[in-house]
Amino acid sequence: MIKKLSVLVWKGTPEIKEDYICIERDYNIYINNKRISKITASPENLKELGVGHAVAEGHLKGVDVKDVHIEDNNILINTHTS
Repeated sequence: MIKKLSVLVWKGTPEIKEDYICIERDYNIYINNKRISKITASPENLKELGVGHAVAEGHLKGVDVKDVHIEDNNILINTHTS
């Protein structure tokens, strides 16, 4: 996620300019209530990110996923098999 902000720039004298920053946050990924990872990401497409990360790291197969929920900074993945 990108956010536009006013920033103060000093080049001999103060000047206010607009600039863009990337908004990121730490997220915990859980599978069946067991924490498997902590990642830093933009707060978008978190369900897909969590499942993709878990699959890529070998923690589960995509077909195992029953549902995915986001609570605060936690990505909660539940599978058909516990």
